[in-house]
Amino acid sequence: MKLHHIGIVVQDIYESAKTYERLLGLKVVEDSGEDPIQKVKVVFLGSGEDNQITLELLEPTDPDSPIANALRRGGGLHHLCFEVEDIDEEVRRIKENGGEVVCEPIPACGFDYRRIAFIFPVDNILTELVENGKKL
Repeated sequence: MKLHHIGIVVQDIYESAKTYERLLGLKVVEDSGEDPIQKVKVVFLGSGEDNQITLELLEPTDPDSPIANALRRGGGLHHLCFEVEDIDEEVRRIKENGGEVVCEPIPACGFDYRRIAFIFPVDNILTELVENGKKL
């Protein structure tokens, strides 16, 4: 298991991306567009270097989006995402150890339909798991 990205909820992914570029030198490394399953628009930011820390900017596209409430509360840090080899095994292990799975594995458009799952809370921080796959 390794850190894949840090998810941040924002009002406008493109305006926020400009701010991250201007202040931190980060650039869009992938524009995933709209995910109709999660009802969000997504861009990933990074430095372009190996072993970079990747930020995922999330903008709700619908009032029923899973992140709409987070934006109404001001947005900001939303989740940490860890890449795992076997998402089913990790979800099973987490449940066996008393973790709460709030979203069972489902396909995600932004990850080429690799499955994701959400666990809450881990020190009061939403945690996402994503199946192993392409590097950002």
